[in-house]
Amino acid sequence: MERKLYIEYLLKNVFRLEEGFLKDKELGLLDYISNEEKVSLIRDLLVTKDVYSHLDIAKREVLILRYIEGLMVKEIAQKLHYSETRVKQICKEAKETLAMKLGGKYAKEN
Repeated sequence: MERKLYIEYLLKNVFRLEEGFLKDKELGLLDYISNEEKVSLIRDLLVTKDVYSHLDIAKREVLILRYIEGLMVKEIAQKLHYSETRVKQICKEAKETLAMKLGGKYAKEN
């Protein structure tokens, strides 16, 4: 999966996937990936959760509204009284931080 899509996938699905793993539920995804991929996905989910937990509450709210709730940038800006540019900047910074922490092939492309 290309870097940008994977980073957004993690930001959107970290809490849903983590809940599934913690409750030992069967997720359809787990039936189709290797053990090595499972270990890698779990590690990446933990890193993603760590990124969320280290954000200040205002930035975390932007990410939750954008990636978990699925609101558009304009809607978030209106709701939180930010400019659309600021909302985009927060999302971009979070994605860059996550990519850096994931390292390897997901580190920022030059």
